[in-house]
Amino acid sequence: FLQIPVPFLWIPVDSSAIPADSGAIPPDSCRFLQIPLDSCGFLQEWLSMVEDNKMEPSDEPELTSNTSKTSSTSKVSKLDVILEAVESLSQTDIAHIFNTTLTLSSDPMSHTTTQIIPSQSTPTHPLSIEPQTDNEILLLAALQESEACNQILLNCTIELQASNILNKAYCSKLKRHLAHQENKKKDKGKGTLVGDGLPCVLTGDAFYKAVVEFKKAKVAEERDAEMKKDVRAVYAAALKEWQEGEAAQKAEKEEMLMEYRHAVTYWEN
Repeated sequence: FLQIPVPFLWIPVDSSAIPADSGAIPPDSCRFLQIPLDSCGFLQEWLSMVEDNKMEPSDEPELTSNTSKTSSTSKVSKLDVILEAVESLSQTDIAHIFNTTLTLSSDPMSHTTTQIIPSQSTPTHPLSIEPQTDNEILLLAALQESEACNQILLNCTIELQASNILNKAYCSKLKRHLAHQENKKKDKGKGTLVGDGLPCVLTGDAFYKAVVEFKKAKVAEERDAEMKKDVRAVYAAALKEWQEGEAAQKAEKEEMLMEYRHAVTYWEN
């Protein structure tokens, strides 16, 4: 089964003010509120309605249209909910995830760019003030908590930037590998020219053109193979010459180093 990435919205909030039955997930370390976006909210609601896949229609008479709607949704299976979710998410920015066609190296890549909010410098730092009254103590504590929250937001933004950079580099690498694989499939030989196995005289114009094109392709492939072979031979000769020169330079360097050490030893004695 395909795992659908569920986007969430993170906003700073005081974790003590979140009700236990709200459905939100407040991490204690960051004091953020995790709220699902509209693109997947309905999916969670519908999946909760058909959790056991056994919702029975109510025995009460239908008084309003909402009752009929509930009885109709009780017959919906999880597969229908998932298909509806996929269809709805395919209309958003992440539609490429649900595309049935294969991803090509020419497909554009979208990356989210996060920007750090510049901090405003103040002449006198408010945190250095010594409180005199109870209200000043409370205000200073609230200011310290706000500063800590802002620092957490800044650290999270920097982490998002770093993850975006790494993801972009990884996607670029995968894109190059995919382009290489596509080129290999594109440059693959045409194989052999054979018929369908039935006894017939292959003298038609279409077959003659196919034979001519096949021979031209084979000649071009042989020519390319010879050129690549010559290039590899030239590269191997150049590499061997470079390795020999590198070995000679290393030997000369070792000899000069030995002479220098002998000179230093003679000078010290």
